[in-house]
Amino acid sequence: MKTAILSQKNYLALRICAIFSFAILMIISAYVRIPLFFTPVPLTLQTFVFYLSIIFLKRQAVFSQAIYLFLGTIGLPVFTNAGSGLLYFFGPTGGYLIGFMVASFIFPLFFPKKNNFLRNFCYFSSVAFCVYFFGIIWLICIHKFSVNTALITGVMPFALGEVFKVSSASLIRLKFKAGSFSGNSSYCDYQI
Repeated sequence: MKTAILSQKNYLALRICAIFSFAILMIISAYVRIPLFFTPVPLTLQTFVFYLSIIFLKRQAVFSQAIYLFLGTIGLPVFTNAGSGLLYFFGPTGGYLIGFMVASFIFPLFFPKKNNFLRNFCYFSSVAFCVYFFGIIWLICIHKFSVNTALITGVMPFALGEVFKVSSASLIRLKFKAGSFSGNSSYCDYQI
C-alpha cells in the first residue's frame, strides 16, 4: 500500500516536472528565432516543441501552455523577441499563441491510438492547421490583412519547415509512445 502511494507521488512529481519543463522549452524555443524581412511573424522552433509536449504530456499539454501564456501575460519576457504582457497578444503572433492553447486542449482528446507514421503525420498536420488557422484569423481580424496577404505572410514562409517539424514529431511518436517515459500511464491525464 505504501509502495503504491509512493509510486503515485513519484509519478505526480514527474508529471509536474514534465509540465514545467515543456513550459520552459516553449520559452527557450521562442528565443530561437529567425526574423524574416517580408513578414512580421518570425521563424521559431515553438511548433516543434508544442508537438513534443502533446506526445509526452497528452492532455496535460494544456497545463504547460497555460503556464507559458500566464508567465508572458504577467510581464515576464517569454514570448518571441522578449515580448510580454497582454498587449503582446494584439501583435502579429498573438493568434498563434491562442492557437497553441486551443490545440493543446482539443487535440490530445483525439490522440491516434494506432502508432504509425501516416496517422501521426495526419494528426500533427491537423494540429499545425489549427495553430495556423488562429494565426491567420488573427492577422485578418486584428491587423486587417487580406486573406491572401495573411496566407503569404503567416503560412507560406513556414510551410516547408512545418512539414519537417511534423515529420520529425511523427517519427519521434513512433519511438516514444505518450506516457511511456514514466513507465506508468495509468495516472495520466488531468490527475494533477
